[in-house]
Amino acid sequence: MLAGLALAICGTVLPYTMFAGETQADVLMETYLTIPAGVLIATGLVKAMLTPALINLGWRGGHFFPVIFSGVSLGYGLAILTGANPVFCVAVCTASTMGAVMRQPVMVVGLLLMCFPLKVSSA
Repeated sequence: MLAGLALAICGTVLPYTMFAGETQADVLMETYLTIPAGVLIATGLVKAMLTPALINLGWRGGHFFPVIFSGVSLGYGLAILTGANPVFCVAVCTASTMGAVMRQPVMVVGLLLMCFPLKVSSA
């Protein structure tokens, strides 16, 4: 019950914290410029802190998609703040958050290659 209450409170203030993140990451990719950078960064940070807390309180689910979503949200927020390339910011933030949580660099690289496929340019 405590996990549900925490999720409801966070979800009321920051709606993107409500779900695992795989669908929301696609929506965020299309709409991130319409969301203030502070909200994106707060969403990423809250999601990163909320997920392990909910799992420890007995909430069912994993942490991979929420961690990926946290990195995506943080990356878009930082891209807006700095004017840097959004794909670069998202990739760096997602790799950082996943690396911090998983502590398995080879696994992180493998998962990120599925999220951010390499594009070969014939220049």
